[in-house]
Amino acid sequence: DIDNNCSENPHQSHGIRLPSWSFPAYDPSNGPGEFALADGAAGIDAGECIPNFNACDDNNPPDMGAFERGASPMEFGVDAYMAYDTDDDGIDDDGDSNGIVGDTPCSPGQTLTCDDNCPYAYNPGQDDMNLDGEGDACDDTDNDTVNDASDICPLAPPVKITGSFQIYTTLQDAYDNALSQNTVKGHSLTFTENLTLDEDKSVTLSGGYDCNYADSEGMTTLNGSLNISNGSVSIGNFILEQ
Repeated sequence: DIDNNCSENPHQSHGIRLPSWSFPAYDPSNGPGEFALADGAAGIDAGECIPNFNACDDNNPPDMGAFERGASPMEFGVDAYMAYDTDDDGIDDDGDSNGIVGDTPCSPGQTLTCDDNCPYAYNPGQDDMNLDGEGDACDDTDNDTVNDASDICPLAPPVKITGSFQIYTTLQDAYDNALSQNTVKGHSLTFTENLTLDEDKSVTLSGGYDCNYADSEGMTTLNGSLNISNGSVSIGNFILEQ
């Protein structure tokens, strides 16, 4: 062990006594759970090889103390040294093994020494379209309730009213804000909601649009009920699923 007190003799036969004025024994840059010796410390590679106890040989002795320089941080608590990969995609939830899940999210394509950027959804490529540290498999950049990995237009909310700069995340919000003779345009995706048309106005619902609302070559699906109790509506390129 390392003894940095002022006794005349080391307490242990293999100990190293450091004078009180010597440099710090431990690296000041150590993080949580790290106890590496400082550069130049007398205890580096000065430990004893103990068969079946520490992994070393006479040409590569261990550092003195409980922590080897370059080793992963020590872990504490009931989950210590238990690697978790909740979504079973090959990237550990705490991939940098510092005891904090999500503090070092993986970048796209990175799978080692980083935390799964979406630990509860399978995402082996760690795709992150907007590079915000939250993987596409669980991120919803445009707040349309469709994750970026499944969203054909992840940067654009899926509904707008013709002639307006305002965009919406649901068909119901767009209808409620539309004026008579307006057209509500929807992206070519599935909306899971119940749509109620109960105002005294004439509105057109037009689906199947691309991200720029320029071309309508697909279909918009409404997964829910459509209730019309007032006004009139013209509907095109819509599929109703109940």
